[in-house]
Amino acid sequence: MGYEWLSIAMFVGFFLLLMTGYPVAFSFAGTGLVFGLLGWLVGAFEPARLLLLPNLWFGTMSNFTLLAIPFFVFLGAVLEKSGLAEDLLETVGILLGPIRVVWR
Repeated sequence: MGYEWLSIAMFVGFFLLLMTGYPVAFSFAGTGLVFGLLGWLVGAFEPARLLLLPNLWFGTMSNFTLLAIPFFVFLGAVLEKSGLAEDLLETVGILLGPIRVVWR
């Protein structure tokens, strides 16, 4: 027996909860908990699978490509707080200001 209707119902429930003005984080958490319990009750979800999550998270965190994302965010925060980002943009504007760009 297919339980594909659960995913559609979960999306609709989340969307309706968002449309009522409820905060996004609580809408995600609420629909996840409600439909996790509903999936467990109908037999579509095994709570024992939650024990696998730390292994999946550690495997994702050891991916070097994904590690670049927080470093770029940190670099942007450092450049903004130090004022270097504004100086860099002004310098690029001065250097490239007289260059005319022709769009075709």
